[in-house]
Amino acid sequence: MAPANGPDWDSNTGDNVNTDESIAMPAGRHGDSNLHHVEFYVADAEAVAADLAAGYGFQRVGAADLPGGCRSVAIRNGRATLILTSATDDAHPVARYVEAHGDGVASIALRVGDATAARRDAVDRGARPAVTATHLAHAPGCVITEIHTFGDVTQRFVELPAEAEEGAIPWLRATAPATPTPTGVQLHEIDHIAICLPGGDLARTVAFYESALGYPVVFEERTEVGGQVMNSKVVKEPGGALTLVLVEPGHLSGEPGQVEKFVKANGGAGVQHLAFATADIVRTVDQLRGNGIAFLTTPAAYYELTHERLASGRHAIEDLRRLHILADVDQSGKLFQIFARSTAPRGTYFMEIIERDGATTFGSGNIRALYDAVEMGQRGQDR
Repeated sequence: MAPANGPDWDSNTGDNVNTDESIAMPAGRHGDSNLHHVEFYVADAEAVAADLAAGYGFQRVGAADLPGGCRSVAIRNGRATLILTSATDDAHPVARYVEAHGDGVASIALRVGDATAARRDAVDRGARPAVTATHLAHAPGCVITEIHTFGDVTQRFVELPAEAEEGAIPWLRATAPATPTPTGVQLHEIDHIAICLPGGDLARTVAFYESALGYPVVFEERTEVGGQVMNSKVVKEPGGALTLVLVEPGHLSGEPGQVEKFVKANGGAGVQHLAFATADIVRTVDQLRGNGIAFLTTPAAYYELTHERLASGRHAIEDLRRLHILADVDQSGKLFQIFARSTAPRGTYFMEIIERDGATTFGSGNIRALYDAVEMGQRGQDR
């Protein structure tokens, strides 16, 4: 995983412990599942939804004032659905969440065949049950259950009628999206979700996902450079619907790293970024920049080293350099990625754009290349 919040480069780097993603995974226990939505609790749902529509090409697909004193707005691009919820009553749990953490992800929701059984099974295996969010407790036409996962984030199970179309949100009034996407930005789906944990929480959190939900570890690494250390493991929902990158800081000999900074600003563990898949990252980033999205920049020397790592690729090095897109190679193919600057009030969560050309891992080589590029520049070799 290439971290990307904070300075224009980060001194962490990766040495893979296990890069084999071919680990056999058990079938889902409650019917086919898919990532239904990610819900953010925010101070102003309408404003955040409008910003994501203008910047990232999301289209409004639903909205409603919900019981208990809150408002939700649903937006979608490709198969990625985000729900933005804000409190209209200061006593609402959404308001308390935002006060504690700022704007951020509050729930990750899977559509399953039997939400009650999914929750019961997870609880039987050690999960803590969560009370279904008050604004969803009586969602018409569906059954919604939740469990606690990390920090104040829940995993939600959404059961819809069999005939409901993919992505249906019965508790919100549907809004017909415009066609085509007004900004032209086309995202496919959420590739992965990255989570920052306090130091010492990684093993316990991974054990929870393995035992309570049956999510196997498909990748792990320890990254160490420049006095900073990160330990990370990737777990995947058995049917492939959800990939979570779990990261904790290791022992630091220097300044606190990005993971520690996130945890402090967020008031505990939380979602650091969502990675959105695209078919053509050069075209997409060009469009996003035109929409005013700001991305982290990369030292010029990085692309001198990228030439050596990428003998050939679907994108020209000149385009990658111009747009500050990172490129990496693993045993299965190539990976291109870029990280947006955080616009969250506390500088916490942000967005990643990713294109996979066969690669199955998370850009670890990019971190080392960025570090080496900075070293090169400091030695006066940055051409």
